[in-house]
Amino acid sequence: MAHLDDRAVASLAPRARLDLKKVRLAVHGWKLGNPLTYKPGASDLLSVARALADSGLPSGALVLDDVSGNGATRLVLILREDEPPRLLAMAAACAVADVVEGALGAACAVRWPWDVALRARGAPWVCRVGVEGDLTGRFTLLSLRLAFGRIGSMEESAAAPLLTRADWREVLLARALHTLDARLGALGGAERESEWRLLQEEWRERSLAPYRARITNHDGVCREGVVERITPDGALLLRLADGSRHACPPDDARAVAGLGWTTTGRGAAR
Repeated sequence: MAHLDDRAVASLAPRARLDLKKVRLAVHGWKLGNPLTYKPGASDLLSVARALADSGLPSGALVLDDVSGNGATRLVLILREDEPPRLLAMAAACAVADVVEGALGAACAVRWPWDVALRARGAPWVCRVGVEGDLTGRFTLLSLRLAFGRIGSMEESAAAPLLTRADWREVLLARALHTLDARLGALGGAERESEWRLLQEEWRERSLAPYRARITNHDGVCREGVVERITPDGALLLRLADGSRHACPPDDARAVAGLGWTTTGRGAAR
């Protein structure tokens, strides 16, 4: 069965609100998710999270939206970690991929740089990950958009025990936070350098690079070319139409349009 496009998913999306009490109970005692600020229908969740971070909310604080009309839920984590923002985004992408794989029993990949997608049937995305650092270096905002509508309508979902539960969305969200919490703890531990290296290797292994891509940087410059490889530091190396090469760091990409996503192997020649 071909994967559903976003408009089709919206028609099947679960519209019931999240059970906030169950979310709070699931993350109780964990670093990530506490305190939890509920902002249903916020027009700009990042701005809300930025203001709360400026007010002094601790690392791990969660700003949570509710299920929107397209069946997705947005959340932003306020993190005050020493790790570079790109590593936090890598950790989030790999953590969500682990959790969705466990829930659906279907292999997940990362669409460069951070989006989590099923590896089969054209790699439809199930979670969009974004990251931005504060200019003063006091905090990082890690945003996730979980496509509950799409996950619930996947062919694999019919056979997934978790998705038979009425609270499967709250459980999936909590598992993602717990898994990311453990990963961040490892990144900041005594073996941080080796953990950083292992995370980057895992992210590269999961990454699907389009064989042709159009990348818009944060400065508004757009480049289109053929992907030659993902470099050891995570940059996408493009061969442009004039034969020149350009390396785009993952944290410099504001928007990525993949023209022909690969769904096998690593996605691009190394």
